[in-house]
Amino acid sequence: MTVKKEDVWFENSITIEDFLFLRDSVGFQDLTEEEAKRVLANTTHVQTAWYGGQCVGMVRLLTDYCLDALITDVIVHPNCQGQGIGYLMMENLLNHIKENLASPRLACLLYANKGKEPFYESLGLEKLPNERYGYGMMVEYQKPAETE
Repeated sequence: MTVKKEDVWFENSITIEDFLFLRDSVGFQDLTEEEAKRVLANTTHVQTAWYGGQCVGMVRLLTDYCLDALITDVIVHPNCQGQGIGYLMMENLLNHIKENLASPRLACLLYANKGKEPFYESLGLEKLPNERYGYGMMVEYQKPAETE
């Protein structure tokens, strides 16, 4: 599908159905409807991209607007990728963060899928490690399976 950028608009909300549809379209982790509701209820800000009456992209932000921010779920539907929608969506989100800063400095992080680093660098993000922040670290938790 060819998208006319001038016909793309952005909103700050998403339905559970659109959220699950976009995640599924790019093969992200499956979520139940209840999990999706919880995820969105605990999201600070969501940016969505719309074209032809359909939600074709989204990005979520988790932040305190003071010290830290995490950008996650950067998704553009595969039929609309490579046409600048992701860039515009991210640019809008980064401007939103700057406009809502509550302190002089905030560290904004995201996990980039392998090979997508140049895209994020074009928006001003830097690879880790760097001199200011060192290496990123993580831990993953899994809830034990329930026994009957």
